[in-house]
Amino acid sequence: MQAGRQIRFTNVREIVEMETILKTYIHEAIEVEKAGLEVNFKKNTEFVIPEELQNKFDEIPALKTTFE
Repeated sequence: MQAGRQIRFTNVREIVEMETILKTYIHEAIEVEKAGLEVNFKKNTEFVIPEELQNKFDEIPALKTTFE
């Protein structure tokens, strides 16, 4: 089972061209919800906060709180 799918569109034509597959994905998602299935995500322990972001956290403590 796929944990998540992301499709980005830049115009309506792309959506129309992918209508069949999009409907399939939507129906699959509905069935997963109905079945109550859950995905156990692995925690990424290797995440390193970039220096620029850490500087903003230091500047704006509320930003860090919201981020976490």
